[in-house]
Amino acid sequence: LWLTRAERLPVRLAAQIARELDAGMSGAIVLCDESAEADEAPPTVLRDRLAFFLCDKADCSAEPAFSEEEIRNALQRSASVTVDDHHLRLATWISAELGCRGSRPALFVIRAARALAALSGGVCVDEDHLRQSAALTLPHRMRMAPETAQEQPEIESCPEQGEREGSEHL
Repeated sequence: LWLTRAERLPVRLAAQIARELDAGMSGAIVLCDESAEADEAPPTVLRDRLAFFLCDKADCSAEPAFSEEEIRNALQRSASVTVDDHHLRLATWISAELGCRGSRPALFVIRAARALAALSGGVCVDEDHLRQSAALTLPHRMRMAPETAQEQPEIESCPEQGEREGSEHL
């Protein structure tokens, strides 16, 4: 689904598309944000459900990093890529540290990390996959001003399970 002038998309239609996405609609959605003013943007209900944001400065002429065959193979392997509890907590912590609200940002970090692990031939997600996927999926979701949010949270400072008060059940 390719939506041009997404900043003008009626909220009611955006909500219907979001409902379909939540129900498991397959395929890709591309929102083309052609807004000229800072206060114009596609409806939040859709922006929150999209994994990636590419600004108009992105170099789309570059050679793809992976061949179609590598991507097909990774798609087949991605379902078997595992994410342990530590890395699940870490994805949630990174999202929160960067000021992202809700559970969707962490879920996008995890999905992208699994894809990166599959593309690299891995069988489980590691911290490098999480760092890369956070850089791809979180910047446009940050709710804090850039000077308030950390540019790149230090993974080593992520509290382990039970280290924070009330975190025994994370």
